[in-house]
Amino acid sequence: MVAAGQAPLAVFAPSHASAMIAGAAKGAFDPARRIAYASRHLITKKVPEMTSAMSALIDHMIAYYVAGPASELSVAPRFYPYGELQLIFEDKVSVAVRKFGPKVRKHSKEAGKAFIDCMIETGAWSTNQGEYGGSMHQFQADRFREVIRAEQDANPIIQNAKADPDYWDKAFGDLVA
Repeated sequence: MVAAGQAPLAVFAPSHASAMIAGAAKGAFDPARRIAYASRHLITKKVPEMTSAMSALIDHMIAYYVAGPASELSVAPRFYPYGELQLIFEDKVSVAVRKFGPKVRKHSKEAGKAFIDCMIETGAWSTNQGEYGGSMHQFQADRFREVIRAEQDANPIIQNAKADPDYWDKAFGDLVA
C-alpha cells in the first residue's frame, strides 16, 4: 500500500531501455545492445525475399526507364542525400511504368533503388562524404549520359525491345501474370 503523498515504486523503476540510455551519460552506451534490445521489442513485418521473377521484373523496369525517360533526365546541380535520391527515382520509375498497371508499378521502389545504386557505382552521381558523417551525391550530367548510352547499347532487354515494337507490353504482361 502506498502512503498518501507517495508514488508507487513501480513509477520510478527504470525500464531496461531507460537504464541503457542512462548508462549512455556515464559512457557505457553500447549501440549493439540498443539495437539488440530494439529488435527483440519491435513488431516487424516480414519482408519477402526477392525471387527470380521479381528480379526479372525489376530488370525490365530499369531497362524500360533507361531505354526511354532516363536519356532526357535533367537534375539541379546540388548535392542530394541518398534517401532523397531513392524517393526521386522511385517516382520516376513509377511514372515511366504506370501504363503497365499496378502490379508492375508496385515494384518501383526496388527498381528505383537498384537504378540509383548502379548510377552511383558507375560514377553518374558523385559521392561526397559529409563533414559530420553521411554522404551526399551530385548529378554528373556528362558521365550519366555516357552510362545511359552504354547501357542502351549493351542491355539485351533493350535490344529485344528495339527489335519488337510490342516487346514491353508482352514482357511486362508475362512477368506479372
